[in-house]
Amino acid sequence: MAMRSTPAKILLLSEIARLKLTLNMHEESKTAITTARELVEGQLELPGHIHSAFYRSAAEFHKIVGSAAEFYRNALQFLSYTKPESLSKEEQLQW
Repeated sequence: MAMRSTPAKILLLSEIARLKLTLNMHEESKTAITTARELVEGQLELPGHIHSAFYRSAAEFHKIVGSAAEFYRNALQFLSYTKPESLSKEEQLQW
């Protein structure tokens, strides 16, 4: 069954990328992030929580594997789309 909702695809790919990253499956995580990025860039309007999930996974990936510049760019995007109260106190300190 094909999924027709682009925001749902982005959200799922973002979470899959984060899970793959925790399993040290860096190439698979990168593939999911790349696919999600293409979907994000192809959309004119997306809900903030979709952007938040995508940029969080991209920031976490680049923190471990990528460049510092990409990490900071994605981390700032994550923070701009994320309501502080949606993060735990520990996560607020981390970000």
